Amino acid sequence: MAPSTLDQEELLKSGLFDPQWYLDRNTDVQILGMDPLEHFLWLGSRLNRSPGPKFDSERYLQVNVDVARTDYNPVLHYIRYGKKEGRQAFEVSETSGDLHRRHDSGPRRTTGDVPYRPGRPTVLLCSHVAGETLFGGERSLLDMLGGLDALDFNVIVTVPGTGNAAYFEVLKSEAHAVYTLSYGWWRKGQPINEKLVAHFAHIMSENAVDVVHTNTIVLREPLIAARRMGLRSLVHARELIRHDQALLNMIGEPAESIVEQVWDNADQVIANSRATQDGFALDGRTPALVYNTADLDALSRLPAPAQDRALRVGLISSNIPKKGIWDFAQVAKTVSQTHPEMLFHLIGPENTHTADIDQQVAAGTLPKSLRVLGYRDTPAEAIAETDVVLSLSQFQESFGRTVLEGMAAARPAVVYDHGAPPEFVRHGETGHVVPLGDIDAVADTLRKLADDPDALRAMGRRAQADVSARFGAQAYIAQMREVYEPLLDAPAPATRKITLPARMPLDPMPRSALKIAYFCWHFPVPSETFVLNELRLLRAQGIDVRVFCRQSPYPDFAPDFDIEWERVKDADHLAQRLTETGITNVHAHFVYPTVTDMVWPACETAQIPFTYIAHAQDIFRYRNDAANRVSEVSASPLCRKVFVPSRFHRGYLEARGVPAEKMMINPNGCDHRLYAEGHTPDRATRPFRRIIAIHRFTEKKGLVHLIRAGKLLEQDNVRIELYGYGELEDEYREAIRAQGITNVALCGPVKGRDAMLKLYRESDLFACPSVRASDGDMDGIPTVLMEAMAAGLPVLTTDLSGIPDLVEDGITGLVCEPTPEAIAARIRAYYALPDVAVQAIIDTASDRIRADYNTEHLVENLVRTWARETIDLMIVSWNNLAQTSEVIRRLYKYTSLPFHLIVCDNGSSAPALAHLLDVYGTHDNVTIVLNRENALVGPGTNICLDQGRSDYAIYVCGKEGMTTRYGWETSFVSYMNANPRVGLAGTLCYSPSYLFGRDYPKAQALFHKFRNQEFATQNPDREFSHVQGGFFAIRRAMTDKIGAFSTEVPHNSTDVEFSYFVESSGWELGEVPGLMALFNKTRPGLLHRVDESIGALHPPMLADLPALDAIARREVHHCNVCARQSPSFTDLDGAAPCPHCGATRRTRSVHRVLAESLLLYRRLPALAVNLPSGLDGFWREQFQGRICDADTLDSELAGPLGRTDFSDARLQVVLLNDVLTARFETSGTLAPRDTRVLAEAARLLAPKGTLIVAGSAQVAAMTQALAKLGFASAGAKRYASSVSHYDWFPVLFFTRLRHDAT
Repeated sequence: MAPSTLDQEELLKSGLFDPQWYLDRNTDVQILGMDPLEHFLWLGSRLNRSPGPKFDSERYLQVNVDVARTDYNPVLHYIRYGKKEGRQAFEVSETSGDLHRRHDSGPRRTTGDVPYRPGRPTVLLCSHVAGETLFGGERSLLDMLGGLDALDFNVIVTVPGTGNAAYFEVLKSEAHAVYTLSYGWWRKGQPINEKLVAHFAHIMSENAVDVVHTNTIVLREPLIAARRMGLRSLVHARELIRHDQALLNMIGEPAESIVEQVWDNADQVIANSRATQDGFALDGRTPALVYNTADLDALSRLPAPAQDRALRVGLISSNIPKKGIWDFAQVAKTVSQTHPEMLFHLIGPENTHTADIDQQVAAGTLPKSLRVLGYRDTPAEAIAETDVVLSLSQFQESFGRTVLEGMAAARPAVVYDHGAPPEFVRHGETGHVVPLGDIDAVADTLRKLADDPDALRAMGRRAQADVSARFGAQAYIAQMREVYEPLLDAPAPATRKITLPARMPLDPMPRSALKIAYFCWHFPVPSETFVLNELRLLRAQGIDVRVFCRQSPYPDFAPDFDIEWERVKDADHLAQRLTETGITNVHAHFVYPTVTDMVWPACETAQIPFTYIAHAQDIFRYRNDAANRVSEVSASPLCRKVFVPSRFHRGYLEARGVPAEKMMINPNGCDHRLYAEGHTPDRATRPFRRIIAIHRFTEKKGLVHLIRAGKLLEQDNVRIELYGYGELEDEYREAIRAQGITNVALCGPVKGRDAMLKLYRESDLFACPSVRASDGDMDGIPTVLMEAMAAGLPVLTTDLSGIPDLVEDGITGLVCEPTPEAIAARIRAYYALPDVAVQAIIDTASDRIRADYNTEHLVENLVRTWARETIDLMIVSWNNLAQTSEVIRRLYKYTSLPFHLIVCDNGSSAPALAHLLDVYGTHDNVTIVLNRENALVGPGTNICLDQGRSDYAIYVCGKEGMTTRYGWETSFVSYMNANPRVGLAGTLCYSPSYLFGRDYPKAQALFHKFRNQEFATQNPDREFSHVQGGFFAIRRAMTDKIGAFSTEVPHNSTDVEFSYFVESSGWELGEVPGLMALFNKTRPGLLHRVDESIGALHPPMLADLPALDAIARREVHHCNVCARQSPSFTDLDGAAPCPHCGATRRTRSVHRVLAESLLLYRRLPALAVNLPSGLDGFWREQFQGRICDADTLDSELAGPLGRTDFSDARLQVVLLNDVLTARFETSGTLAPRDTRVLAEAARLLAPKGTLIVAGSAQVAAMTQALAKLGFASAGAKRYASSVSHYDWFPVLFFTRLRHDAT
């Protein structure tokens, strides 16, 4: 279908369509022969192509999800609706689309013409850049290529540019490969380019380089890379560093320091002359002498100077003053007075200096015998226009290549007695050496040569013979061989341990030194409890904090804690007051206008760092989205962190240009203690048939849909009450009246917290059907949802914005679409749920609020950021490139808190080492210790600890320590903060062979090397666990006192020994939530235990990661029994069976508690009653004994014997699933059948045996009855997961006490 004329007219009128731009980026349009506008409207827009540089279609759809759902042409939507609504149009960035990706500055390889020579050394030769004209350095590099080729070496060349295509082709023709990458020189104030070091390291790794050879001293990065990679290296010194003030000024260091650094970075230094050799001699180390060579064959074929023409004197150089061009001009002027026929040829590139000479020649101040000839492409072309070659450099030349080339062509040389050129000239035999700057001496020498042509030609022949013998190709090759053979024949140089420290400042600011300013547009505001809660807690912690605001609209309200605040007029006034009060950090809530118009400009003026939290209307409302400049704000170096409430916020802002690494999910919370009085014990029975909603009456709350859902629920005896006020109240009343809705009431504002808590206690459900309003506004994560959940009141909401992070359907609340039909259906389903399911929702919601949505955690993350406190993440690496690179990539992707990555590399091979150097070059928060030898895990961890300074250090296995969830590390920090006596925390594991103290000396093979061995013998009956290696946290305060890992038990059992040492030293072991670390041979493995709550894992294989990622992202349903995923389980409000193995909620829960218990691997005698379906094989593999159903058991117990045929105390495990009738009964007595079953379990279980009860709540009556039978409660396990859908009932554990305790 042809696009409409209206579409075309609107698009052209908007100025957003650029036909040429569209054609250039979409070559298929030209192939189709279509008009670009027609193609865009017909096909391009459906492929999300952009119409021009001023409108990025993909980004518009990413930002505006509601538009993406409609399949509406994004640019037409913007023209017709979005612009009026305040939505933002984004320009196409350089990274948008395949054709606009940012230029990759990494190495680009060009295959050379020289085939690879197997078994021969490979040399990396790093060159100067070559412009349009070639000078000595570039020509010397070509000579080196020839010399290395003659030595039968493989040569890889690097060049910093390809400005001279012909030169590049020559390099390519004489090398195995040529790499082009951007690099500069050693310059004053410029640090080592670590990214460039990494690029060179990759080249060395990819080509199995043996020796690195740089063609200049001012190129540091390849030498540093060679040192780090453990390779031999050479520096070819061509600079007289002690006499080159310009070079010293460029580098910015004294000559002695430069020479020391050159030797420090190389195994050998090659000097191109004795003058250079003397300049780089240091502490008994003398550079090898390798004179430059030249293409002597081509030069020797040039005809000798003719006798029948005027003498031609040449100066061949780069034509800059320090090369002596003005001395040359004066020589010409002096000689012209006696020998006007003698010609002076200035050969080299034309520039302002040569133009000045030309002008003086034209003006007659210099003789016409002085000619500027320009640049010649080859030395032979230049030398052919001379009979005598001069070298008049004002500085000390390190070689003087043109002198050598002239002599090779039988041209005598006249040189200043300065630098290296006198080394090539035998005075009076092959040329002349004259005092520096002696113009008359040069002129006299030239007159004599001109006056005696025979002597000149004889001198030229002697020069040619001398050069051939001393500087010819064979001499050059012999000298190079003398350098390389000892280097290659000697044992590999001892690779010393190198520590590459993090470039990021690691010293935190003491919290006592913090002076924090909050800026709020209005303060204090009674309804902004999140701000008041933060400030209250900061003041309670002793943090120096004050508030600045624009207005104080509530004069009668004062916070209930001590806090100073003052009003400021504008950003300049704020900047002034920030400076005057000595503020160290500024923090704000809401982007626009708070940060955009006040905090950002004020902090830029005052040069004070700032952080802020994005919320809802400040970023979602279309006009604010267009005005908040959030990408510019976050790009400021002073913006230290952007805090966001949810994953949705993070993606939303990232699409708007906020760097992912600058954002941290740090949701607002509530104080759950303030809502404890909202709980009621019989909530799960839903006795009130009453649903409440407490909100402002605004469009984004979606209350009109709840009102209309009420009409659909009139026959369900459900009453809906709306509390609040707002501009839509009349509309709501009209909707109720117009539809004759009788079960929905508007009840006005809630008057006080006590009234709100009373409503919570007397209701069954809290409704919050949030939607995105027509102006773009929507909720972030409504605080009222947190408050209701903290009060134990189930919530019903939608999957909008950040709400899914808080509320998961059937897990922490109810979720549905914001339509009357969907709301009504979900409410009916809620009232149909079993009581235990509702109780599970209540408990899980309360747990989530306490764990993830509390102000203490939020404030702790704020303070850590302000104080620049990091977490040490430690990796001990050895090869395993694929795994280690993935481990590190994930740490950078998923870690939210500021961190310091410390890697101790135990001697990895080149590819892995090059990757680590790449990580170091890319990130400034990395310390890498190149340990060079395998220190194994324990000592390697100690090395990492020595490099850190954070309060907590987290060890991550470099091979199998994977993270799958953003913010995985926050549970580590929260746990360690809450448990100050825990010194080592991770996943607690037990070994059946040395479970008790009495077993250690016999069962642990390395126990004789353990520290504090007496602790085990003094505690023979104590159960010992250990923190599984692979992923764990260490408290630095503990290691500072007792030390760290044992060097006597460095690898095998190092985690067991350290755990034992920690406990024997008086510290505790702990278990970190959100972590699952197992021994790699542990069965059942990770996929039988993991759900989306686990963000840190050990030891998944790379092949496991797609499944684990899908679980972490909650994209699948995962069965831990069969370890398989599916798009969805069925009957989620019921048993939720797995479509693969049929396992139900109960099956999955029992399987997981058994997998995580100490009961496996020992084939304990056991009885299983009503074993959940799908567990038969697993149970029989792990236990020996009987499986029966409850009716069979009850028949036996009701029979003549009144018991089973097991002997007393025969069993170690009894599982009762769905056997006991106790649910939520509170009568205090058990049914007769329950009493019989429990009594039999007591008879069968040996002392310390385990009773497992599934399908029952832990009511008082059952606990009391079991206590009378000699059982003690050993805990309960209830899992909550929207991925695995576990049982609503907890699995209960009881331990059989000794008979004397019954």
